[in-house]
This record gives sequence, structure tokens and C-alpha cells, in this order.
Amino acid sequence: MAGLIAHLLKPGSRRLLQGRQVRWAMVLAAFIGLYHLYVAGTGIQVVLRHRAIHLSLFLVLAFWMYAWRQREERGVPWVDRILAGLSAAIGLYYLASLRRLEARWAGVDPLSGTDFAVGLILLLLVLEAARRTVGLPLSLLAVLFLSYPLLGPYLPGPLLHGGFSLEQVLDHLAFTTDGIFGLALGVSSTYIIVFVLFGAFLEKSGAGDTFFDLAKRCMGRQPGGPAQVAVLSSGLFGMISGSPVSNVVTTGAFTIPLMKRLGYPGHFAGAVEAVAATGGVVTPPVMGAVAFLMAEMAATPYLEICKAAAYPAFLYYLSLSLMVRFRALRTGLVGLQPDEIPELRQTLLRGMHWLVPLATLLALLAKGYSAMLAAFWSIVAIVAVSWLRKGPSLGPKQVLDACSAGSRGALAAVMACALAGIMLGVLNLTGLGGKFSALVLQLSGGQLFPTLLLTMLVCLILGMALPISSSYILTAVLAVPALVGLGVDPLPAHLFVVYFSAISVLTPPVALAAYAAAGLADADSNKVAWSAVRLGLVAYVIPFMWIYAPALLLRGSLQDILLSLASSLVGVWALSSGMEGWWRGPLTMWSRTTLLVAGFLLIFPGARTDVAGAALIALALLLPRVGIRLPFRKPRSPNAAAPATPMKEED
Repeated sequence: MAGLIAHLLKPGSRRLLQGRQVRWAMVLAAFIGLYHLYVAGTGIQVVLRHRAIHLSLFLVLAFWMYAWRQREERGVPWVDRILAGLSAAIGLYYLASLRRLEARWAGVDPLSGTDFAVGLILLLLVLEAARRTVGLPLSLLAVLFLSYPLLGPYLPGPLLHGGFSLEQVLDHLAFTTDGIFGLALGVSSTYIIVFVLFGAFLEKSGAGDTFFDLAKRCMGRQPGGPAQVAVLSSGLFGMISGSPVSNVVTTGAFTIPLMKRLGYPGHFAGAVEAVAATGGVVTPPVMGAVAFLMAEMAATPYLEICKAAAYPAFLYYLSLSLMVRFRALRTGLVGLQPDEIPELRQTLLRGMHWLVPLATLLALLAKGYSAMLAAFWSIVAIVAVSWLRKGPSLGPKQVLDACSAGSRGALAAVMACALAGIMLGVLNLTGLGGKFSALVLQLSGGQLFPTLLLTMLVCLILGMALPISSSYILTAVLAVPALVGLGVDPLPAHLFVVYFSAISVLTPPVALAAYAAAGLADADSNKVAWSAVRLGLVAYVIPFMWIYAPALLLRGSLQDILLSLASSLVGVWALSSGMEGWWRGPLTMWSRTTLLVAGFLLIFPGARTDVAGAALIALALLLPRVGIRLPFRKPRSPNAAAPATPMKEED
């Protein structure tokens, strides 16, 4: 089943270009990167012009790099050449007609025949480019949205509306900043592309190797050292890259074979990498591009978002690290050999300078610079630092390679954002967003917890096909108003949506990050996905808790914050210990179950639940020590598995 779903979601196959075709694609991608760096450094003068150039360039790149059907081609077929030419022509049309388009009244002034044709062609080009780069399901979802304003008079119940003509739909979607050129494409043309370029420059400079060596030095000697290295290195890299799947592919190529070599089963190694890579997206200080998007949509300062997200991210990685450690102790796995661990002094000397770009980014953001400008000067800092260190530096060729890699890496996200713009435009045109919020409240009976469950479900479903930023935008428009209407503060509500949009890539049946890790681990994708859910359990629980106890987001009185921090720490430990069945030795099934219940109680806010959780922990750990035996299965001996032999673990 998982294989069928993965096949349906698979985007169009990338063509193996030959000779000059490769060079032209690389040149175009490099030009796109240089253009966006120029805009980031000088500022956006006209919003519609920048977004039109942004979309047109990426449409050309999409048709140049992806085959028009599922087969390899030599060169670029005539169909793709025509589509790429149309994409470029439409971009030029918007530039030539910019003054007229800005002066006209959308929805009042009728479209000319040329405008109508351009709008229709643009819509079809976006749908086809997204089909190739992101996959068919997302394009079909956009078509479903497009049908709603046209079929409104024929729909039943609350979905009924007066209907809109095709001209009205095209006018709204293609010639205003509320449709294709709206918020979602604005995000991709500013935050996403610039921060993908930032990550590409860091990768080309060798900063990723430094992160990996630092992780090996810090965690390599611990029990299960390779998995701990994966946790730390993937977290460091993930908060910069902003894409869990690309993070898995980048760091997993090193960490997964290392974990398997020292005895971890393939499905567990893949799950560790998938969970660690995903957590970087919700980890300050960078959080990919979603933090800056959230700052705009939630009207909250960026540094306030970083402060709120810090402790939940710490709990996320603490839980994963504890589970890895307990699994290693239970199965007798050891850390890395001394000759595999780099010397700390050499690691710091070789890599400390890579803190300069990160410090530049944070300092400029703290001073109130825009995210684009801060990222631009951080990229400049990467290039400058590469010239100051010993070894290879970033010359013109490396800079162009980084620009090309960043543009190609952002292609799928840009197309997904263009489709998200279509969906958001339909929501704005028809008022469907308000109807959806009312429907959520109706289905939940106006109760907070069922509303949270429905919001979580929407995030997980949309996140299966959309990048995190696009999924967050749509869910924030659809579901956050319902949460705010029930008294939830905007910041916790938006962060709730961000978390579940992120961990959708771990959640079956379409767990894209887990599937990517399964390929590297040569393991069953379903087994990797469900192991990832198990390892990432805290990520599914904590967001509900901070809705009821904002102290987990470091908001409120000092006393409330300290109590919440202490109880949640113990709760995460209890959950991890119960899941892995180890605490200073193997645990009985009764002790494991009791610890799991205690963990949930301690994470849940409130004095009564804290007392009950503490009592259950005492029962789970103390009763066996005083000789009281309960009628449950005895634990397996910790020596049952050989330290260096891959095992078959139960999940």
C-alpha cells in the first residue's frame, strides 16, 4: 500500500539532459539564484513585477528540467521547448503590461481578450509544472479547488454559492496579488528561495562536514553513538535547510550506514534519521523559512517565535536522544571507536568560522533587518569567511554552482507555492475559508480538544502533498481562525499548525521523509515510517499541551514556567523509558505501561496530573525493587543480543 501511494505521489521523472542541455539548465538555474540574491540585497521595488519574474523563471526551469511524461529523453523535446517559451513570454507580458495591470480595478474593469488568454495559459502552465515537479495529487487538488467557484450554484448545503464566471476566476487568480501572485508565491520569492540559497552556500562551503564532525565529537562515544550523531548533526543541518527530505538525503548518506554498521536495524536507523531531520524545521534560531512566514501571518516578532519554539524543540530532541540511548543500552550497542572521533581542538579550529554567517543572520534579524536582507549578508559572510580560512575558497565557479544548486533545490517548493496561491485565491474569492472554520467549529461542537484534533488532521493531510510552508499557509487560513475563536492565543495556535505541518512527513501513509530514509537504509518503508512515529511521539503530544499550558512556550509567570519545565522534562523521560523498556536495566511490561501513562500525565499541565504522574513513576520503579512481582511478562535479558550484530527489533 505504501509503495502504491509513494508511486502516485512521485513527481515527473527528471530527464537526463545531454551536453549543451545540461549547461543551459545549469546556466538558467545559476541566473535565477543570482537574480534573487540581487533582489535580496537591493530590495523589492514592485511586488507584482518581482513575483512575475520569479514565477516565469521557475516555470521555464521546470519545463526544461522535467520530462513531459514518465520517460527519459535526449535533449529537450519540442513540447517542453514550447511550454518553456510560453512561460518566458508570459513573464515578458506581465512586465510590459505592469503599469496597466496595477492601474486597473480587479473585478470591475473587464479583461481584454489577450489578458483572458494569458491568464488561462498561466493557470494551465502552473498546473502542469506542478504535476511534473511535485506530483499529480497536488495538481488534482488545485483543480478541485478551481471547480468550486464555477460549480457553486450546483453544490448542496453550506457549499452553495452564487457562482463565478471563468473570467472572474482568472481575473482574481492571475491579475491580483490575492491569487497565484499572492501570499504563498510571495513567501517562495522572498523567504524560501533566499534561505535555500543560504543552505546551498553553506553546503558548498563545507560547513555541513563541520557540523557532522562536531556531532561525532560531542556524541560519538555515548551508547549508540552513531544514532546520537545523527540526532545532533541532522538537527543542526535541518534548521538551516528547512526541508526534511533533503536533510535526510544529505546527512542520512553518512549517518544511516554508520548506524547499521554498529548494529542498529535498518528500519530503526532510517527512523532515527527521519525524525532528527524533521525536527530541524521547528528548531530555532533559523527554523528554515517557516519562522519568518509565521512572523508575518501571526503578526509576531521573529525573536518572539524563536523564544516560544526553543523549549518544545529541546523536548523533541531530548526524547529522541533518550530513546536512542535506551535502545542502545537495552541491546548492548556501543559508541564509535576512538580513531573515528575527531579531535575537538582541530574540529573547532577547522569549523568555528562557520558560526560567523549564523551570527550575522541572527544579529541582523535582532536589529530589525528584513529576513531577505539578513540572509543576503549572511551569504556574503559565507563567501568572505571561505576566503579567510585555509583550504579551498568559494570562487566565482563555486558561487555559481551554489546559486544553481539552490535554485534547483527550491523548484518544487516554488511550484507548490504557486498551486497554494490558486487554492488561497479560491478561498478568498468564495469565502470558503470562513465556511471551513465554521464547519470545523460545528463538527467539534465548539469544544477546544476536538477542534485541535481536526486541525491536526488537516495539517497531516495537506502536509502529505505540500511543502511545510505551503501546508502551513493553507491550514493557518482554514483552521487557525477557529482556534482563535475558541480563545487560543495566535502564537500557540500558529505554532501548533507549524508542528503538525512539519511532522506530516513522518506520518503514514505518506511519510516522505521516512520513505527517503528507507531508501538509504534499504529497509521496508512502512516499518521505517511507523518506527519514526514511535520515536517522534513527543512531537504528536507536546503541541496539545502548550495550547492548555502556554508556559511550555516560556509564556506566563516564572513559577508556572519553572513548574511546566520540570514536569515536562520528567514526563519526556518517562515516555522515552517506557517506550524503550529500559531504566538501569530492562523493565517489565507493567512498568513500561505505567511509565507511559505517567509520562502523559506529567506532560499534561496541572498540579493533579503532576502528582498522579509522580506517584505512578514511584510505583513503576520502586515496587520491583522491594520484591513485589506483578503477573506480567518478564523482561528480556539485556545480553540477548550481540553488540555488533544487526538485530531484528520489535516495534
